[in-house]
Amino acid sequence: MKRVLLLEDSMGDQELIKRAIRKSGFDIDVMLSDNGEHALEVLNITKKGTKQNLPQIVMLDLKIPKLSGKEVLKEIRLNSKTKMLPVVVFTSSREESDLRECYLLGANSFIRKPVNADDFNKAVDLIISYWFQLNELP
Repeated sequence: MKRVLLLEDSMGDQELIKRAIRKSGFDIDVMLSDNGEHALEVLNITKKGTKQNLPQIVMLDLKIPKLSGKEVLKEIRLNSKTKMLPVVVFTSSREESDLRECYLLGANSFIRKPVNADDFNKAVDLIISYWFQLNELP
């Protein structure tokens, strides 16, 4: 089964993203995390690791509690088990510095969340289609 780790603290955005993933037609298990520390546990990067199978991609927001999305991205890239894991930054940040810094930290993609609901759904559908249908994952 395909897996996505969704790192998002907004329950509204979590629901929108999960609904859009369901509509994509792919059989995908969405693993939810609402803070950076928990995300690292899910990815087995911390001593409290959950020993779950790793997801095929990570979708992460930048503005999350405990550890920021950038800090999580940095830890993902430093860990030998997760350094090749595709990370899609899906954020409402409009800061050019966030975009540059995320790519320097190793993000595979940086997508700004659309405000319009239809565009939001299309963006999630394109992310899922690209990473699970077009792209070859390691």
